Amino acid sequence: MKLIFIGTGHGSATATHMSSVTYLECGGKSYLVDCADGADAVMMQKKLSPSELSAVFITHLHLDHTGGLPVVLKRTLKEEGPGINVVLPALAAAPVIKEWLAFNGFAAKLEKNPQAVCFRSSLEGFNDGNVEVAAFQTQHLTDPERPSYAYSIKTEGKKLFFTGDLRGDCADFPLEAANGSDLVVSELTHFRMHHIWPFLEKLNTKALVFNHIGNWSQVPEEQKNILEKCKELPYPVTIAFDGMEFEL
Repeated sequence: MKLIFIGTGHGSATATHMSSVTYLECGGKSYLVDCADGADAVMMQKKLSPSELSAVFITHLHLDHTGGLPVVLKRTLKEEGPGINVVLPALAAAPVIKEWLAFNGFAAKLEKNPQAVCFRSSLEGFNDGNVEVAAFQTQHLTDPERPSYAYSIKTEGKKLFFTGDLRGDCADFPLEAANGSDLVVSELTHFRMHHIWPFLEKLNTKALVFNHIGNWSQVPEEQKNILEKCKELPYPVTIAFDGMEFEL
């Protein structure tokens, strides 16, 4: 099983960090967790095939997590891939995405093959026989019509956990759902270390990767301090960077 942290930055891309895109390859299939702008292009540069993706799991509907989704779907339709599942926190976004694709000339392909792009609700969960995905609501977004979710992904006998974006005080860190993971991928933008530290001390995981790196946590000296502090934890901690590969 391989993860490639394609984009590891926050809401605005910087010179060193794209926004959120994580690629997962397991069991001969590939998936994305979030799909910021540039996802399609970087995947092609890395010789990964966007049109062969089995599913994209969106944590919430902010552009730094969804801006690249229409382009990935366009390539799926254009190259007549095997079909892609898009797991959305709010299914109300699905008609908007379909209409945007239609405006860009793909109405006929959508009509010809409705299964080419299948939209699903995060709350339904997802299981294609290769990955089993469950969603856990967070409080990054509090509008009931536009929720935000963390995701548990079980595959190849292992459990991955993506926190998605959290509240500014980190009080919604989904500790119970994340416990027992082989790897937890946590954001590091919307809070400081003293907010998340009580949860990290109680977290039962084999490894943790900080992702969705904020302006404050992109500073080299600050990263050094974070990693030094995290040596107190009983599991290894890594700060992701664009292009970083992680194998389990």
